[in-house]
Amino acid sequence: MEVKTKRCVEGNLPNELKDLLATLAENWGGWLIKNEDEESSRNVLVRLYGDVQEMFIQARTLSADDLRDTEISALIASKVRELHELDMPGPRNVVLWDRLRTWLSIAKRICSVEHMKEFRLDELGYEIKGLENKFSFEQKIGFCHNDLQYGNIMIDDKTLILTFIDYEYASHNPVTYDIANHFCEMGDLECLEECYRFVRAYLSYSGHEPNESEIEKILEEAEKYTLASHLCWGLWRSSRHMQKFHQNWLKKSQLLSV
Repeated sequence: MEVKTKRCVEGNLPNELKDLLATLAENWGGWLIKNEDEESSRNVLVRLYGDVQEMFIQARTLSADDLRDTEISALIASKVRELHELDMPGPRNVVLWDRLRTWLSIAKRICSVEHMKEFRLDELGYEIKGLENKFSFEQKIGFCHNDLQYGNIMIDDKTLILTFIDYEYASHNPVTYDIANHFCEMGDLECLEECYRFVRAYLSYSGHEPNESEIEKILEEAEKYTLASHLCWGLWRSSRHMQKFHQNWLKKSQLLSV
């Protein structure tokens, strides 16, 4: 993987982010190059802290249908596990809940009174706290992408090498949240067989043969974390994607009563 910075203000990237990018490049066989002017139709723009990062990758972005392709899904699962196992710089603190509270505060400022009432934004602070308490049990924390939709995954069709792009929201989080977020892009666990295969491939990374209880545990946690995913992207898009809040209210009682 080759990562190139372009149109960046000198000194504008936080040192922690520079360390993060360097670690990603080192662990995934790449290197960092600054101020490269090479132009290509395959350049991909990645947003990081307001700077423009440019990556030249001989690959194509996935489509929604690709996420359901058995072979590609297994490759994604292994790559996700690889990402979660990286020893990244910085504290291993969960970012999810504070991020939701920050985005809720922004949504309240920009939404109309009608949207505030329709989507019950005044209740979401309690909703976020309730979910945080619900997930207070011990769970694995890893470095997560947090936005693994198909547009942020690239594949070289010849080598079948995957590359994740756009690390704007990457942080330490519960790994099952990252998996749940990806499942929402696949159809919100509507196809349990596909999700089952994904988790099996995820756990099989490095040669481990998972048992049924290990697979079911991740599936159950991921299904509950879809609630946080709906809140996350509903708040992010605020009035433009309010349907995500509908998914949260519709499924909350069903999932958290289990």
